[in-house]
Amino acid sequence: MLGPTHRAFFGGDSGPYEAVFQEIGAAYGPFDLTMLEIGAYDELWTDIHWDPSMR
Repeated sequence: MLGPTHRAFFGGDSGPYEAVFQEIGAAYGPFDLTMLEIGAYDELWTDIHWDPSMR
């Protein structure tokens, strides 16, 4: 259960920008739950969206 002692992060419409995620984690983390969307992808968008093959 999330509440005053737990933190969650939802990346929304995000892409593979590791440095930005590190900055968010440093400023607002640590997170107990992190959710990153991988549903909006196409071969042409590999530089700007996550896809199922990314880790």
